[in-house]
Amino acid sequence: MKKGFVRFDYFLDQLESLLQQSCVDENPAWWLYKNNARTPLFMLESLCRIYMTVLEKKPFQKLQDQFKALEDALGRVDMYDGFANEFSQKPAIDVHAKEYFYKKTELHVDRLNEMLLKEGWLGAGGKRLKKIRKKLNQIDWIKDKKEIKAIHFLFETSVEEIKTFFEKNKNGFTDLEDQLHELRRMLRWLSINGHALRGAVQLMDTGFKSGLTMNYITEAVEQSPYNKLPEAAENRYVLLLDKTIFLTMSGLIDQLGTLKDSGLRILLLAEAVQQSRQLNSNLALLGAYELLGIDEDGLQKILTNATNACKPFFNEELLDKLVLGVGTTTEN
Repeated sequence: MKKGFVRFDYFLDQLESLLQQSCVDENPAWWLYKNNARTPLFMLESLCRIYMTVLEKKPFQKLQDQFKALEDALGRVDMYDGFANEFSQKPAIDVHAKEYFYKKTELHVDRLNEMLLKEGWLGAGGKRLKKIRKKLNQIDWIKDKKEIKAIHFLFETSVEEIKTFFEKNKNGFTDLEDQLHELRRMLRWLSINGHALRGAVQLMDTGFKSGLTMNYITEAVEQSPYNKLPEAAENRYVLLLDKTIFLTMSGLIDQLGTLKDSGLRILLLAEAVQQSRQLNSNLALLGAYELLGIDEDGLQKILTNATNACKPFFNEELLDKLVLGVGTTTEN
């Protein structure tokens, strides 16, 4: 069986198990959210993104759309529930704003439950997963050596796209979603791809040293399971990434994630204030700043801090040193 199919099947099995277990619960959407169903969906989406380039776009684009729709729905539940819990602990935030987040959470849970049934993720036989496996069985998978060369090209192309994206925005981010969050997503896919490929990507300690990496590689970054890629196992040909650069990139991803969440906290609270107080968007934003006890240039400070977090990483051209090339494993 070709490794491409095996990789998909590994995460489809995880997703199928979660979906089956969720059916026993009276609220499948909430159960899936609480049991981390987003992780296998991220991996499946990653594989689709990879094989759209390595093989052909059309079949994998359709699959990606399906996985992404489900993951996005779970993400919305996660976002509103997370802030509902956070704001519930803040006496300064009025009850109407808090209620807004609880209602939003319930709304997106209901929508997810509808999607699960309508799209065939749940129910007798799990029709959606059967269709997906059938489609994957029809793919003309390529041999390992040719595949790893294509994956190598994909990673190098992704690096260039990320560098170009930051170059366009290096004078300062002005938008939370389209700039800060988008750059973080682009970097994060490189990391997720390494996990999704189930051993076909390996980290190599080249001895690279830079005082700059200390600003990014914290103990939490070093110990994170997300920064430990699967062993090569049966993969004879592997893509090699520099371990220190990979961890440095992961540290930057974490920093950008914290800043993104800080900005999202402001914008979503402003959304709640606007609805509960019937204010225009500008006054609602001012209201959010006041409730959070931060200056009125808080969002701009976040964007500036994000730009400053990125500059050393990109100025030292660390991404250029990330992808080392294709290697072989001695065990296979």
